[in-house]
Amino acid sequence: VLYLIDRFVGVNKIPHTIRHDDTMEIAKKKLSLSSYSLPALCEYFGIPYINAHTSSGDALLTLQVYKKLVEL
Repeated sequence: VLYLIDRFVGVNKIPHTIRHDDTMEIAKKKLSLSSYSLPALCEYFGIPYINAHTSSGDALLTLQVYKKLVEL
């Protein structure tokens, strides 16, 4: 998503003012894992990795991972 935003902003000369949190970057700061992929983070937190590779499924899984990371 951020790639698309960056591409849109760059092409259309719009200031980049969208705040975002990157779950992978947060996880790298808080955890020591061999992988920070969405499946690996779901496994670490015990979140069932279901409905993956769909936009809504990945968004919901990412939200659950984000909530767990914030609780750390």
